[in-house]
Amino acid sequence: MWCPECGCEYEKGFTMCSDCGCALTDKEPEKTLIDGVDIQNLVCLCEAGTDFDADVKIALLRSYGIKAFKRYSPFASVAKIYCGSSNLGVMLYVPSESYADAKEIIDAPFDKDDFSENAYGEAKDEED
Repeated sequence: MWCPECGCEYEKGFTMCSDCGCALTDKEPEKTLIDGVDIQNLVCLCEAGTDFDADVKIALLRSYGIKAFKRYSPFASVAKIYCGSSNLGVMLYVPSESYADAKEIIDAPFDKDDFSENAYGEAKDEED
């Protein structure tokens, strides 16, 4: 059994999707690709507090060759439309086969000493 909305697979005997509330069907939904990635294969990596945080994390992951996507909750989507950005939380998703690498990258500790020199190799002034 399959949900026609979110694509979740259920065992026989279930009639409604617990996520969407839709009636299940016997037919497997067609794959939907975004940027070459099957959206049914995406898993939630983490929640970013703001659009900016999400964009920074997505850029970091993409610099490692990991495709990442953001999704807003319904209320956050409304805030994004009317305010131009959302600070109500943005969920980041990655392909399931990239999850472990993406989690390691996102959870890596930030060492400010790695940035003690600017792009010209000169030491930055420390401000107190």
